[in-house]
Parts: sequence; structure tokens; C-alpha cells
Amino acid sequence: MSENLSSYELGIPVIEDAEYYQHLTFGSYGYMLAEEHAVRLAAYHQGRPIGLVLALSHPQRAYSRLMSLFVLPEHRLRGLGTALVLGLEQLARARGDERLETSYLPPKAALARVLEKCGWQPPFVHMNVVEAPFATTGDVVDRYPLPQLPSNVTIFPWSERTQQDLAIVEARRGEYGGAMHPEEEPYPIASGSMGVRMDGRLMGWMIWHEVAPDLLRCSIMYLFPEARMHGLWLHMIAQGYHRQMAIRPYRNAVIPAVLPLSHFLQRQLKKRARVRDYHKVVKVLD
Repeated sequence: MSENLSSYELGIPVIEDAEYYQHLTFGSYGYMLAEEHAVRLAAYHQGRPIGLVLALSHPQRAYSRLMSLFVLPEHRLRGLGTALVLGLEQLARARGDERLETSYLPPKAALARVLEKCGWQPPFVHMNVVEAPFATTGDVVDRYPLPQLPSNVTIFPWSERTQQDLAIVEARRGEYGGAMHPEEEPYPIASGSMGVRMDGRLMGWMIWHEVAPDLLRCSIMYLFPEARMHGLWLHMIAQGYHRQMAIRPYRNAVIPAVLPLSHFLQRQLKKRARVRDYHKVVKVLD
């Protein structure tokens, strides 16, 4: 560490002490402090944790995803963020990762500067966040001619998930990582959340959360690779929309969308949607 960091130390948090680090990350990422597939590194001052970086490892694909980087305000501008990211890179290499990546909504000037200092590639747009009236979004999907799904595919309300479904969620956790877990966000799961089965086995989920009294967020959309097919997401959105409107309508919706889905929504919604770019940054590990 440089001279202005000489009074700080870096170390790997002990899982049993996870509660002592909760204040250094977002509430929804707290589970990663005890997550098997998480990479953790903390900064300490006089024995007290004052900074933390968290990444979620995907060993099957040899990469980790930077999820959270935080330093207490009184300890910023000393290079701790850079030190934590460089330390994370070393840990990721030791795990066999070939790259690190992260995504964020601008502006994130401090994070962008840290990643640039650490030699990460320039950010690029890889998805959008679409904000629009919930009813309008549902109407658009409802009017679209949806392709017919195979007879062995079933979409069901997530509230009707079974213990077998949840067992698959846990058994395949290493494939999707905790950030895509359908039930670990702190917000209430809305009625329009849907799951999908293929030949009776769970293959994915679309989870809406009530993040404000009149605002739904499509927080998690995940399909296992063998279930990814044209039009399935639109079927899930359409069925979820009808169910949600029948039980409790909401005024507005926020949908993080990969670019093809985002472009579709933008074309259909036109001026009724607000669209923000979601940036992705990658570091290839030597």
C-alpha cells in the first residue's frame, strides 16, 4: 500500500462475523457475506472494518461479478477503493477466474475512476432500464403477437412454487449466483411474479418487487440455458401483468431489460417510457 494507506490493512472477512460488515454494503447484498460463491475483502483501520468489496463467483464460467464496493466517507480519497479492487483481482485469480465484470447505472463517477485506475476496460452499454406506466407496459406486450410455446413448457404464478421448485433453485445456485436468487431481495414479492417449468422441472423465474407504494420493479429475470427460447419472456410478462392487474394494479413499473427487449419496449411505448443506459465494465485477468 502507498504511504497514505500505511495505517490500513486488508483482510478477508470471516463468515461467522458477517453481521459486523452489514453496514458496508446494500441490504440486498448482505447475504453475500456468508455466501459460498462470494469473494469478500475488507479494509480495516485500527482493527475496525471501514471498507468492503463483494463479488459473486461463477466458477462454471470462470468469472466473478463485482457487486458492491463501499468505503466509509471519512476514509475516502486515500486510495482504499483502488486497493480493494486490486485485492479482489488477486483473490479472483487465485480462484481460477479469467475475468471480472460489473454493471452500474451512471453517474457513478467514483466507481468509474477506480476501475479505470485498475486497468478495467472502458464501460459500454449492455442493457437499459425502462420506466413506464405499468398498465401501458402490459398493454403493449398484450397486443404483441406472441409465438406459441412448446407443449412441455408451463408458466405459473411464483406464489404457487413447490418445495421441489425451491430445491432446484438451491441445487443450481452455482449456475446463476445469489444475485439472481428469486427470494433474497428485502422487498415484498408482487403477485405478478411468475415461474416457468419444462417437463415439470423449474427452469426460470421473473420476480416483481414492490419497491414503493405505487411502483413495481422487475428485479430478477432468469432462465436456465436449456430453457431460453424466443418469446418466453414476453409470455411471462404478459401473464404476470394480467395476474397483477386482477389482484392489485400499480401505477408505474421499472424493467431492467437486455437490449433487444428494451428496443422492443421503446418502439412500442415511444414517449411514454423513460430509458436509462446500464453500463458494463470488464477486466480480463492475466
